[in-house]
Amino acid sequence: MREMMLGAASAFGIGPEVAALMEDRHDSRLQDWPLSRLLSRSREISGLSKTEVARRGGPSRTVVKTLENPTDADRLRNPPVSLLVKLSEGYGLPLALVLNAAMVEAKLLPEPGSFGGQPVRIRKRKIKPA
Repeated sequence: MREMMLGAASAFGIGPEVAALMEDRHDSRLQDWPLSRLLSRSREISGLSKTEVARRGGPSRTVVKTLENPTDADRLRNPPVSLLVKLSEGYGLPLALVLNAAMVEAKLLPEPGSFGGQPVRIRKRKIKPA
């Protein structure tokens, strides 16, 4: 999984940044990071200020501050796609990664290998010819 994530990041031109995000974790699962951690770590690694993120097309400095250090009341439950697009542009991250992190932050994704708290079972069915 790590190699796949690094390959995708390289395709978007952010391979070194994602590799740096992953280096402090032995078996990093970047896709399991909540939005607040993804944003704060990627900004820290890239050396951008909150104002620079806003200038690059991201949301305002105040919104960036709130998203990187949310309280339970501030935590995004259902972020608008337009905000996620701005975050992707401002931080220079792939939109899919930002969307996934927002879903993790809002606790909308179940644990790996489960669906709605229940283990996933795959049943093979025979298809009858028409």
